[in-house]
Parts: sequence; C-alpha cells; structure tokens
Amino acid sequence: RYGLKDPDGTVRIPAQYTYLMVEEDGFVIVTDQKGNKGILDTEGNVVLPCLYPRIYNSPDEEGLVVVGSAGDYASPLHYN
Repeated sequence: RYGLKDPDGTVRIPAQYTYLMVEEDGFVIVTDQKGNKGILDTEGNVVLPCLYPRIYNSPDEEGLVVVGSAGDYASPLHYN
C-alpha cells in the first residue's frame, strides 16, 4: 500500500492505495483497491474521486486531465 508523509513524518495521505504518483503540479494520482483512479491534493483532500479506470495529464493544455470510464474512453476535465 502507498501513502504520503511530509518530511516531519506527518501522514498526509494514508497508505491505502495500490499506486500513487505525485505530479509536477502538486496533485497526486492514486489507484484504489478496485483499480479505479482519482486525484488528491498533497493534504489528502479528494479533488476527483476514484471512479475512473484511466487518468492522465493532457499533453496539450496545462491544468487539464483526461479521464476514461467504461463507456467513454476519454473526457477532458479541468481540475485547477
């Protein structure tokens, strides 16, 4: 399981995710136990719940993520 602590050891995101990646913009892409992805901030607040099988940053526009669901391959979503 993966989570996030600050340099002082304070838990910011509990170790409950099967995957975690901190992006350059400071947001955190996480994967839950069902394989769904979501976005948190570095304080552990949910920005986008773990509902999507795919999430990735748009290569074309800063601050835009692309999410995909079972019936919809990819939909752009602004998150900042």
